[in-house]
Amino acid sequence: MIKETVHGIVNAREIAAADNCAGLFWGAEDLTADLGGRSSRAPGGDYHEPVRYARSTVLMAAAATGRPAIDAVFLDIDDETTLRTEAGAACDVGFAAKGRIHPKQVATVRAAYAPTGEQVTWARGLIAAVEENGSGVFRYQGRMVDGPLYTLARTILSRTEK
Repeated sequence: MIKETVHGIVNAREIAAADNCAGLFWGAEDLTADLGGRSSRAPGGDYHEPVRYARSTVLMAAAATGRPAIDAVFLDIDDETTLRTEAGAACDVGFAAKGRIHPKQVATVRAAYAPTGEQVTWARGLIAAVEENGSGVFRYQGRMVDGPLYTLARTILSRTEK
């Protein structure tokens, strides 16, 4: 866990590399307080630039050391629409999970992390195409695919219910 401070963000890579580190979790509000700010978010709801930087830093430090990264909590307990969008975006870029502050948020975050039927169909089709064509670079559904896309397909399938 990252101490939700400027010091924690600046040292995220070293923290992630520690033998006893299981993963990284960061907090937008704690960080903003440590920065001396008033709010982690700009009008309209997006994070301010220093907070976006911290979020990315935690994600990169975790990935660089093979640790999971957990995205910050979303404070508006009753805003399930924005929570689902934010959790889906966190999943899209590689966060292993999204922190929650209320039991009401659990189902919304789980749904956001579950792949869509379209994503599962694409992933299954791509894996089948790889098995047929080999793992080199080839064309699938009109797009060039290669190793990183095979990895994305396997990630999508790993999130399906077994």
